[in-house]
Amino acid sequence: MLNVILLGPPGVGKGTQSSNIARHFELIHISTGELLREEMAQGTPLGLQIQQLMDSGQYVSDDIACGLVRREIDPTRGLVLDGFPRTIPQAETLDQMLAGLGRKLDRVIELRADHPTLIQRMMDRAKTSGRADDTPEIFGERLRTYDAKTAPLIKYYSDKGLLVSIDSLDKIPVVTQRIISVLE
Repeated sequence: MLNVILLGPPGVGKGTQSSNIARHFELIHISTGELLREEMAQGTPLGLQIQQLMDSGQYVSDDIACGLVRREIDPTRGLVLDGFPRTIPQAETLDQMLAGLGRKLDRVIELRADHPTLIQRMMDRAKTSGRADDTPEIFGERLRTYDAKTAPLIKYYSDKGLLVSIDSLDKIPVVTQRIISVLE
């Protein structure tokens, strides 16, 4: 049962590639961004709290993120995680969640792109997404937050021998095929 994380800064293509990988390997695609946006759309107190954090480019707490992911994991199917974990404590919690199911991570794919390219992608996406966090100011804060809180996961997973880095600047099908090749 394949368990994979796609790791990388905002705008690098994690969502697109996670969907492609989930389809190819018949995995559950768990996107914390989608889960958070669904919670906000429901207008719950938690959704309102999430909205304030996301609108400022900040991460939700580890407890919230872990709780959302925990309820989505299907013990009978492999998974591809997109946007989770974002911190070392979340990574440690994920290890515990999977171990509780008798599973482990198989691979962590780091998608790489330079910041100017990511900013251009965000500006292009903003034209159609309607997302409140697709502004240059908030996106810049999201990149700074990623560098401070999530980038340490690169070393964390590299030290565990799980990390493979892939350049995400090629065409989508080329990047997808590279990921598939690593996972097969």
